[in-house]
Amino acid sequence: MLIETAGLFLRERVTERCAAGERGVGAELDAFRELLACRKTLVQRNANPQMIAERALLALHGALR
Repeated sequence: MLIETAGLFLRERVTERCAAGERGVGAELDAFRELLACRKTLVQRNANPQMIAERALLALHGALR
């Protein structure tokens, strides 16, 4: 699934950046939280999958800028 893959990507990115001593991983963490919210919305509600995918992609876009 897109959300799971994106979450794994963000987790690895934050881990690598923290291991390298970098700061400023807030955007990645915010995107990860948004992905978790997307996943929760899909599970708990009858949400439109396209809208959830768009939210997830926008979160990733914000993290990678």
